Amino acid sequence: METEPVHHVAPWEWGALAALAAAALLLRLYALDRIPAVVFHDECDNLVNVYQILHGRGPGFFGIDWKPQPAASVYIVSLAVRAGMSVFSLRAVTALFSVAALVPYYLLVRRAVSAPAALLASWLLATDIWYLHFSRAGWDNVFVCVPATAAALSIGAAVATGRIRHFAWAGVWSAIGAYGYPAGRLILPAVVLSAVVGFATPRGERRRIAAGIAVTVVVALALCIPQLPTALRDWDRYQSRARLVSALAGDNQQKSAGEQVDIVLGNFTDKLMQLFTDWIPKPKDEFPERYLRAEDGAFTRLTVVLLICGMLLSVTSRTWLAATWLWWVFLLVLFFGTQALTAGSSLNGARGVIFVPILYLFVGLALQQIWAVGRRWGRLGAGLLIAVVLGLSAWTTLQYFWWVQSPETLDALQPAIPVEEFPAWQARAYEWTRDSDGFYNLTMWEADKHERTENGRWPASN
Repeated sequence: METEPVHHVAPWEWGALAALAAAALLLRLYALDRIPAVVFHDECDNLVNVYQILHGRGPGFFGIDWKPQPAASVYIVSLAVRAGMSVFSLRAVTALFSVAALVPYYLLVRRAVSAPAALLASWLLATDIWYLHFSRAGWDNVFVCVPATAAALSIGAAVATGRIRHFAWAGVWSAIGAYGYPAGRLILPAVVLSAVVGFATPRGERRRIAAGIAVTVVVALALCIPQLPTALRDWDRYQSRARLVSALAGDNQQKSAGEQVDIVLGNFTDKLMQLFTDWIPKPKDEFPERYLRAEDGAFTRLTVVLLICGMLLSVTSRTWLAATWLWWVFLLVLFFGTQALTAGSSLNGARGVIFVPILYLFVGLALQQIWAVGRRWGRLGAGLLIAVVLGLSAWTTLQYFWWVQSPETLDALQPAIPVEEFPAWQARAYEWTRDSDGFYNLTMWEADKHERTENGRWPASN
């Protein structure tokens, strides 16, 4: 069954979405200070920057943090830590951002499917293993899912209506993405390419869209101006992470253009296939299981079936494609930038979490088709689909908790400290950042613990 894009959201849907978001938040807050059972090194390093900020020694809001990336994210985390210095407060802010992303996701998928299908798809996203993992960790990767989905929603509305305000909002969200995890820098290219592709849509007015693209870029660049002095002053450090993970760095930098193209295309095809398989390779010096359920696949088998069906539906019907071409543009840009252009032969869950909500748009399309067929059976068909979706979400949730508490996953998250050791680590890190401008990492923590055991006191902080 083909469905025209839907733009109106009824009042009852907002209530249903609010209830769904509340349930998703409760799921994230459950045992948040105990699961995962270790505070891994990225969480600890974020907190060191936060403690530096609290002591007036950290980077400025428009400075660069330890990763290095714009420090805006650790400033957001610092607000939560001010309210309570604990593992819970560190991870709770991430949980809130992951739930916030469900709102633009819902509005985006709602443009192509009915309200029931959109709500069911939103709940499956909320309980997805990959997405749930980054929703319960004190890292800021999942933050960029909010501007990514909001930017897609804005540019879709801009191309459809030609209204400059939508183009401007696309620029705003692109700039917000650039202030976060490095994958967020891909949002503006995805937005611009979407607008360019919009030239070919039936309602595309070329002059107006060209003007809109200019507005989007100008707004995005204008909002990034405060970050520019820091980036230019320390450009090598600002770009160091991108160079470090580039697929064309190191020995590959010396290869011919043809060989480099082969590397990128090989990365693209290999990692794309890993989305749909039940095994992600674990080569030496790569730890995909740190961020993904490598041994059983990133997604459950039923989720993969829904995803593939949704993708096929989106390209086999002109009506569907008219509503979903934007999804393809965003998916390809975000996937290419975070996987094909980055080193490693395994799918990287940390860089790729930004496109998980985009993948679930296609899941919504499959659910819409099933919903349309099920309605022919009346309430029985609708009830059966709802039961299956709730069963799948319960299964994926259980799969997450089993996986994240397994010895293999906890080992992959090393270096890390057990949650019961966190208060002692926090007290030491807080003291260190109060007295020293230097960074404090887990290697130093292990050395300090040894010295305290030997001498009965902590070593000096400077």
